[in-house]
Amino acid sequence: QRQMCIRDSERDGHEIFYVTARPGFEKIRKITVEWLQKHHFPYNGKNLYMNAQHKGKIAKKLGIDLFFEDDPYHIDKLREEGIPTVIMDMHYNRDYGEKVPRINNWIEGIAYIRQFEKRLSKID
Repeated sequence: QRQMCIRDSERDGHEIFYVTARPGFEKIRKITVEWLQKHHFPYNGKNLYMNAQHKGKIAKKLGIDLFFEDDPYHIDKLREEGIPTVIMDMHYNRDYGEKVPRINNWIEGIAYIRQFEKRLSKID
């Protein structure tokens, strides 16, 4: 489900980035790339950012319009940089106190992206 929704989003014209705090060691990067490819995630060799200890700064540098995240630390950093963020619901983030949109699955994520696009088009 997750891969299909992300591929559909890419087909709709969205640029997909993978920004992860996983260490950027060559072996770990290779395992990550193989996993993305094995599970048919849209990976183009340029859209994976490893060792992202401050995802907000990286997202801002990349011009990311919308970020999906599960880790409260990174959610805070993304919000500090003004990056619209959606929480991927996990047991460890359910007590996150700030008002941030939350989704339970990628079908909800795609619906949120479409709503977000509509709001952006009204601003333009």
